[in-house]
Amino acid sequence: MDDIFGRTLLESARLWRTLLNRLLAEHGLTVAGWAVLHSLRHQGEGVTQKELAARLLVEGPTLVKLLDNLTRKGWIFRQISAADRRANTVWLTDEARASIDGIEQALARMNNEVLATFSEEQVRQLQAMLESLKERLALRVSNAHEDHSYSPSAA
Repeated sequence: MDDIFGRTLLESARLWRTLLNRLLAEHGLTVAGWAVLHSLRHQGEGVTQKELAARLLVEGPTLVKLLDNLTRKGWIFRQISAADRRANTVWLTDEARASIDGIEQALARMNNEVLATFSEEQVRQLQAMLESLKERLALRVSNAHEDHSYSPSAA
């Protein structure tokens, strides 16, 4: 198989992200900002900034900039942790909770429109294949990181 698969996957991801960026921009958000809000909503609020950074696979300083922006826009607030007064916990505002529902509905509509030409079974198969591909890629990245090298035949 030549590089058509990789190129198609990259182009599809780029186009998907373009649509996602446009939709989120209508709500004053970026993909990174949305990742924070989505994580807090679905994986739990009240986590420390350090825990949230690990959850999102970002560095602490990167997260702080995101949180500062989301705080300014009224999406989140930070509070000193009761367990460790040196740490801040992160919480959604009431306005954010209400807005997230609407954004998720808009995302569902976008997904449905983009995938409308596929049957439900095809969508399930595609999702399963992409999940499998993601797991395999994550394993390769992990192995390459541990070995400090990359070999196309690894994993």
